[in-house]
Amino acid sequence: MPTKVTARDGDCLCGIAVDAGFLHCEPLRALGENAAFLNRDLRAGDEVTVPDKEVEDHSKAIDTKHSFTLKSSPPFHIRFVHGSPDLPYRDDSETTTLHVSNYVTNLGGATGLAAFPTGYGFNDNGHQDPDTFKVEVWDPSAGGSVNVKLEALKPAYTAAVAGQFTPSSYTPFTDAGRKIDALVCNVVSSGTDNTFRSKYMRLVVDDADLAAAAGQTLLVTDLADGLGTGQAADNDTVEILDQMVRATYEIQRCTGTPKCKVTKTVEIGGSDRQRVRIHFHAFRKDPGVDPMPTGVTAAVIQQHLRRRTFKWYRRVFAQAAVAPKLKSMNVIDPPEENMLCLSHSHGRPVTNARANSSFSSFVSWMSRGLNLPDPTTVQFSFRIKTATRDLPVRIVFNGGETPVEAGAVIIAGLPATFTGVASPTPRGTNAANPSCDVIITADNGERVTLLDVVLPAAAGMTVDVPRVDLMNVLSDDASVDSSVSFLSIDMKRVLRAVPVTDDAMYCVVVGRFSTPSLRGQAFLPCLGADAAFRPELPFRSSTIMAYTSASGAVLDGGDNLPFTSPHESAHTLTDLIHTKSGASHSRTELLGSGTSVANAVGATKRLCDGPYLITISQNLTTTAVDRNVKLAEVMRTGGAEKMESW
Repeated sequence: MPTKVTARDGDCLCGIAVDAGFLHCEPLRALGENAAFLNRDLRAGDEVTVPDKEVEDHSKAIDTKHSFTLKSSPPFHIRFVHGSPDLPYRDDSETTTLHVSNYVTNLGGATGLAAFPTGYGFNDNGHQDPDTFKVEVWDPSAGGSVNVKLEALKPAYTAAVAGQFTPSSYTPFTDAGRKIDALVCNVVSSGTDNTFRSKYMRLVVDDADLAAAAGQTLLVTDLADGLGTGQAADNDTVEILDQMVRATYEIQRCTGTPKCKVTKTVEIGGSDRQRVRIHFHAFRKDPGVDPMPTGVTAAVIQQHLRRRTFKWYRRVFAQAAVAPKLKSMNVIDPPEENMLCLSHSHGRPVTNARANSSFSSFVSWMSRGLNLPDPTTVQFSFRIKTATRDLPVRIVFNGGETPVEAGAVIIAGLPATFTGVASPTPRGTNAANPSCDVIITADNGERVTLLDVVLPAAAGMTVDVPRVDLMNVLSDDASVDSSVSFLSIDMKRVLRAVPVTDDAMYCVVVGRFSTPSLRGQAFLPCLGADAAFRPELPFRSSTIMAYTSASGAVLDGGDNLPFTSPHESAHTLTDLIHTKSGASHSRTELLGSGTSVANAVGATKRLCDGPYLITISQNLTTTAVDRNVKLAEVMRTGGAEKMESW
């Protein structure tokens, strides 16, 4: 009586027939119950009908020895392997998950500096990269070599659940590079029951790497165009780490048309996959209206940021089995001129001595209708201007107040219709006290501008009001403080315009820095610094990125400086600075100083993940220390609170 066999992924009619004791699949193809499977690959769950074997009787004398030949077909198999230096081929473990390679594509070896092997068989320079793989075919009836089709599979998604897309089906890509129609697998050696293996292979994410080891690379990359609106069918939705890789071997001895094929399909990244949450905040040139400081519209800059994130973040971070999760895209008004930076950089308190107020200072007070100052105190004045109000404010310090204490005094002295928040900034390494920022807001939501700020030079404490030019954000050495965060007053104001939290990466976009060569600045947790100098929010978990620079565009719709934005985010995620100049891999790792202007096989885009280590500096309080690390591992562990499971 015929039996039913439930197909698994990768099964074919020939395989089921051979397992049942038949020579080939013709007896199965002849059954009407299997008609649906004659012109398509089997899918998991298909019910295949297997006929009964015919039993033949052979009359032979019982007192004579007779020989019988059992006609059977040897089984065949396909799988992914990494290989080993000493195990028999069939004893090597199967590779069930592939990973994007972290090596420079045409290099290998234990140091990552040897040539990547181009031949068949075991080679330690290919073996040392844990992400290399080979395709193995077992077919004892085949000849000296066989061909395998290797291809990336594109995920299709249904509607998102809780903001998350899950693939519902897969189809082959049709692009060149995303498939190898005839990957040659050579017989591994004589006497191995016709086991065949390919050369060492790598998964890569861009065309430069694809070409760097032609025939030994498979492209698994994005489709990002920045035009997505969060729908399942958007090009932006297609994740590199949601793709799969399939190897297909067509069985030449199959007598059917089309011939049977045996397949093996594996995931990319597998259970290691994580998503890092990212928020963007980009400033308008003027409140409430387009354009942005660089002249593009809000809609255009959002497209550019989406494309850069879903293209280059994805490609670089895929080496660590990490992908960006874009949580929000915010276009916001330029920073108000409503912040007082108290003792920026030096943290000096208000002097305890009498204020040395000059005659001109007294005239200034009287001209604004203020009472004459008490010569035993320090007097501080400014105006608060909004669209409907213009009020003078006078603050009296008794002397000795630290910047944080002075901030509290200022807030207590504000007019009733205004409120303030005083927040310390990272303490300068040469300062006894942290400086303090005071942000003043109007109760009716009007934008606030602070004018006519007067504080005697002898007051000890200093006051600055950041008036940020978004095409000239202060960043030069003279403007940044001595803290481990290297902050200018403009940077302080820019970051305080964003609600930064530690559970995500925050990227704040300005037009350009006053140092034109600067493309972005990262703000790190600086866990290696003494506790008193470690930055509080928003001066960690964040970056400030320029839209353009002296080296050209940083965040436009093109591919100039493709690694700058992921480079700055990696600083924050890893709490590391730059690779050590002159050390091995210093110019190919993502944290190499001064990211590559253009993509290339040797560009600054790698995330070392062993077996070799790279040397990177980490900031301490007043010095830096060199650490030897696996960069991908440090990013996954150091940035864990900003990540979520796949």
